[in-house]
Amino acid sequence: MIQLKYAWKELIKKPGRYVPLYIQIIVSIVLFSFIVKEINAMNQFRTKLMNYTQHNTMYVSKLQGDPILVMDELFSETGEERCKELYEFINERGSVYVQMPVSILVFGQIQETILAVNNNFCDLYDIKITDGRTFTKEELSGDLQENVIPVLVGEKKAEEYPIGTKIEFNNQQLQVVGVIDSNSFYLTPSTERGISYFTEEMVMPWIPDRHINGANGSYNDINLYNLLQIETKDPKVLDEIMEKAKELHLFELSFISYEERLGELDYYYKLMYEREFAMLGAILLYCIVGSITMLLQYIKSNIRQFSIHILCGARKNDMITRMFLQIGIPVVIGMIIVGFVFQNSLSLIAGIVFGVGVLLLIMLIPAWIWNKIELSQILKRYD
Repeated sequence: MIQLKYAWKELIKKPGRYVPLYIQIIVSIVLFSFIVKEINAMNQFRTKLMNYTQHNTMYVSKLQGDPILVMDELFSETGEERCKELYEFINERGSVYVQMPVSILVFGQIQETILAVNNNFCDLYDIKITDGRTFTKEELSGDLQENVIPVLVGEKKAEEYPIGTKIEFNNQQLQVVGVIDSNSFYLTPSTERGISYFTEEMVMPWIPDRHINGANGSYNDINLYNLLQIETKDPKVLDEIMEKAKELHLFELSFISYEERLGELDYYYKLMYEREFAMLGAILLYCIVGSITMLLQYIKSNIRQFSIHILCGARKNDMITRMFLQIGIPVVIGMIIVGFVFQNSLSLIAGIVFGVGVLLLIMLIPAWIWNKIELSQILKRYD
């Protein structure tokens, strides 16, 4: 307690000497923890992304032709019937993955977009739930309890629509049943970034026969335009689908390889992370060099004064303890900031390891000086 008292008095007496050092140490700990967190997130992301390449027989449809003319056909009098026939044709020839944005007007005034998905989509992306429950197989097949459509929301969206919230829309009743983990994402291979996180998403089962919001969500909204993916081991099936779409006078299609697109996405995000780490690494290096420089200056400024105390009867361990306490303050503050901001055990461990390294440095250097150099020489050298 005595050393803590002296350490605190010196800190209050000379804040200009300690504040810049404290800032450097705190920033270094926070930044180091953040980089470790991001590296771990990158590794998890790429591992998950590459797991999807096992679906090397999956293809993503892409619409050809004039979108206006296509929409006229889709929403014509027979458009729904022809689209349903095409969907059933496709479903008989491969595994179909549906991820369709459906627009609704909540409570008659709030415009929301809900992602309508089928069972294959949920199996592929293995949506993690942090609270509540996920969809049952019966719900995904359209068999609803009490005629209520279940909805999953992202963690951010859950602030607006917590579990249990009932949404009235167009004589339909939706109810929030679960919250999706913020790290869960799904792929939109036809878009540039190709990744969508569930953080602000609302998700519901795709039940086309319910005609959610009139046409949206029905068969004629499965226009295969960035919405539908198919998995088949026979590439000839793709030609059959394209011919069937022409036969039904709906639209022209082409298909891109899911695996090839994932490779492009992996390369894109790898470059993005590398640029981020290069920038953060440069800042961290600057902070570490600054911290070490200031620590050495701190030792140089205090070693003579502490040596005089030792000559007057103080113990070396007491002086090292005082230094330990003075430098321990920013280390503890840095750890608290990491734990509060990141709320991640790996980041906290990284911050603790880095902070302990700083504390060991501040103890070992003066201990080495006092063991190797006579006190009289220290007083002359650090005058």
